[in-house]
Amino acid sequence: MQTPQAIKDQDFQLKFRGYDAIEVKAYLELLAEDFFELTEQNRLQAEELEALKAERESLRQEQE
Repeated sequence: MQTPQAIKDQDFQLKFRGYDAIEVKAYLELLAEDFFELTEQNRLQAEELEALKAERESLRQEQE
């Protein structure tokens, strides 16, 4: 899996009539920020899911 830092650090070879390196770098920065936010949201949701599973299990044990 790529990391936000790996996205930011990605370099491309310069070619005649290639893409503007500054535009590519700016886009990669935006992409890395979005990627970081999504992975952080995913982590928080996974933690919340585990807490809910533990709560559900606790409630089940109380009912028995």
